[in-house]
Amino acid sequence: MDLSLLQNKKKFIFRTMADFWNPEQYHKFEKERNQPFFDLVKLILVYPNMNVVDLGCGTGKLTQILHETLNAQKTLGIDSSEAMLSATSAYKQANQNLHFQLLNIEDFEPDEKYDLIFSNAALQWLPNHCTLFERFTHYLSQGGQIAIQMPSNFDFPTHTIARDIAREQPFKKDLEGARMPSALPIEEYSLLLYHLKAKQQSVRVQIYPHLLASVDTAVEWVKGTLLTFYQNRLSTDKYHDFLQRYRKKMKERFGEEKPFFLPFKRILIWAQF
Repeated sequence: MDLSLLQNKKKFIFRTMADFWNPEQYHKFEKERNQPFFDLVKLILVYPNMNVVDLGCGTGKLTQILHETLNAQKTLGIDSSEAMLSATSAYKQANQNLHFQLLNIEDFEPDEKYDLIFSNAALQWLPNHCTLFERFTHYLSQGGQIAIQMPSNFDFPTHTIARDIAREQPFKKDLEGARMPSALPIEEYSLLLYHLKAKQQSVRVQIYPHLLASVDTAVEWVKGTLLTFYQNRLSTDKYHDFLQRYRKKMKERFGEEKPFFLPFKRILIWAQF
């Protein structure tokens, strides 16, 4: 593993395009999406007066829970979606030590040190995880921690069907060359933490079983996350056609299965430096 590249502080090429994140769509499955967050929080070593940053904080609801659970001195949540951050005003008013900022994660270069860098279901959207994790270590205080959760179900039909459609016309031209959301193989994160001199680490895969009402419900789930990637890059008409084709192929693959069982695989990463 070549860590010499990790000293390079250049901005990542990746940028979010149009903001199609929809808080209402995302929170349709709030209970199911939140459990990995709570499992990740349990891995954190809690100390008094922690300075915390939440990368990819979304609507800020879980950021507030993180702040209060840790009894943190100060917590900053950053997100690239103005639509998602528009829901954070109530949380800021409730706690003067809770702050939010509109910022791409790849542009995060703080002047201060953090006791915890936290990220729940966000880093899969970014490339160059080796570089990204190295940068995080420079932003940690002595004994600082990282706690990161990412989906890792990219080989499940909910995702492979979308990728297959993206290779078809008329979508191929608009989507060709675009970097899909992804994560490294789990053992590579463990090796990376070792090379970055983590004093302690925990890296694991966990499957979260979700029982959804139907295939249509599963499509609604994916619309709130993965399909925003395609919505960002297609015209309104093309995205409508893409969604219809996706729904059709999902039903061809799973029939009218009711309820629909979704085994959702996620990676949970914790380390102390």
